[in-house]
Amino acid sequence: MSLLGVDVGTSAVKAAVFRETGEVLAVSSVAHVRRPGCDDDNELPAETFWDSFVAAVREAASGADTDRVTAMAVSAHGETIIPLDEHGRPCAPALLNRDHRSAGMISAWEDAFGRAALYSRTGLPAHAMYSLPKLGWMRKERPEAFARASRFSTVAGFLLLCMGMSPVTDPTLAARTMGFDITRRKWAEDLLQFAGLSPRNVEEVAPSATVVGRLDAAHARALCLEPGVSVCLGGHDQPCGAFGAGATAPGTAVDSAGSYECVTVVSGEPGNTPRSLASCLNSGPHVVPGLFITLGFFAAGLVVDWMRAGFFDAGPSDERSLAALEREVERLGPEPTGICMTPHLIGSINPHWDMRASLSASGIRAHHGRHHLYKALWEGIACELRANLQALSEATGPISRLTIFGGGSRWDEGVQIRADVTDRTLHRAAEAQMVCRGAALLAGWGAGVYRTPEEAVTVTRPTAEEFAPRPRTVPLYHGQASRYDALYAGLDAYRTQDGSGAG
Repeated sequence: MSLLGVDVGTSAVKAAVFRETGEVLAVSSVAHVRRPGCDDDNELPAETFWDSFVAAVREAASGADTDRVTAMAVSAHGETIIPLDEHGRPCAPALLNRDHRSAGMISAWEDAFGRAALYSRTGLPAHAMYSLPKLGWMRKERPEAFARASRFSTVAGFLLLCMGMSPVTDPTLAARTMGFDITRRKWAEDLLQFAGLSPRNVEEVAPSATVVGRLDAAHARALCLEPGVSVCLGGHDQPCGAFGAGATAPGTAVDSAGSYECVTVVSGEPGNTPRSLASCLNSGPHVVPGLFITLGFFAAGLVVDWMRAGFFDAGPSDERSLAALEREVERLGPEPTGICMTPHLIGSINPHWDMRASLSASGIRAHHGRHHLYKALWEGIACELRANLQALSEATGPISRLTIFGGGSRWDEGVQIRADVTDRTLHRAAEAQMVCRGAALLAGWGAGVYRTPEEAVTVTRPTAEEFAPRPRTVPLYHGQASRYDALYAGLDAYRTQDGSGAG
């Protein structure tokens, strides 16, 4: 007997099959292939998600040999929203989470509801990335398309509909719309109305792990599964990843190190406080009942990829070149480079949230080469992690354990630099697919394989490798981190004068 977890991202779908005891049986990843019909990077034909989902599930299910999948759940990225007609068919392209065309309308939301009041209800700082502002833009700029829509669906809800089930969503994904009251755990009707919606235009909300239905023969055949598989609600990718990594108690946290590095902290109370708002942290429900998560994130892997490609001719999939590059950097030794580099290639996100910020460096000397610059970038990423951990600790309380996973945690020295700069022990999970694992555990809990979510993570907790701070290196990095903070503060005056943040 096995469990299937699916992670639907903006660029690909990952699927993994696990034994109920936690062992990984099969993993697949299928990139989205853009269909004709959208010329804008802000949009994607909704059917693209289904195509990738089917391909990824079929590949994972086929790779699991004779182990029969008994339950499955879908985790997905948030904010993306899909317009559906009265028959449940997409009637316009999906508006992706990276779509910021409603930026000019955000001040109207803050004027109408108050920035602090909006945050205290939704756990989100008003921003164009969230679903409701996107729909407000669609209503104004594409009124005919907006009028054709009878319902607006999350990506996970749309995939349930494609499997012949009701497009239900869970609180963690509803909370990514900026229209969900995270304390009362229900849609905020006045916020919906401001975007031109009513509760009948959005999905019903049910707890994560709720059994939505069972696969019929036709849909099971399409997915290379057997009829009768229980389909359960998953959740937003970040809390699902936290659950998969075993973060089910207040004070536990995970660092999902990908293109964006996202730190998710579990708490017993929502983090929608003025202190959190000052750092623009996001807060919302956890997939575990009665708990909440607060998260901060910043650009990381995408900046590393930019430097690898531009300075070293090494693409993300060029493993031989990457290994050679990393060996050269390791030969520099454990001491700090002395270079302060801010990895703000696309602006600063949490905790500063300054889109004028840019990648900047200070302290470069004649003996420094490109390998020093590469290590300095990792040191800058570690400084951003340090700043986010500090903001999150102030907002939610002490962090007792931090688990790191994802592609950005693959390099030992990169994890060790984070441990030294933050002066904190990091526990690196033995596998990268924590979001899929979290979704699979929710499926197992919903289907009765596990009696409680705590039992699910206790039975299946993956092994982790510890990276403790190096006593000789920590004080050296403490000085460099202080210089990093001073550099960022000094650049703020430049950004104010110039207005562009260029350079």
